[in-house]
Amino acid sequence: MKVNFDIEIPEQEYGKRKKRKRPEYYRIKRFLDSQHQNMSFEYRDNREALNRAQALRIMVKNEDLPVSIVKRGSIVIITRGRGGEDEEVS
Repeated sequence: MKVNFDIEIPEQEYGKRKKRKRPEYYRIKRFLDSQHQNMSFEYRDNREALNRAQALRIMVKNEDLPVSIVKRGSIVIITRGRGGEDEEVS
């Protein structure tokens, strides 16, 4: 272990949290650059798919991406364009 003494303490920056992007974000960005019309993410179970679908909806809204998100069981489907309201079916 390295120990340092008499170090300069930098000022704390408030409101500048780094938001870590999930792998799905980068996949969706690549999807938008491609010619494909839809894509899907398969998860281990329904609960994990629900959590990821909710996080993806927030990310899509914040980034203003032109995609729709639909959850079917443990699969989250991403389609081009905004086809009205996103739906959620267990």
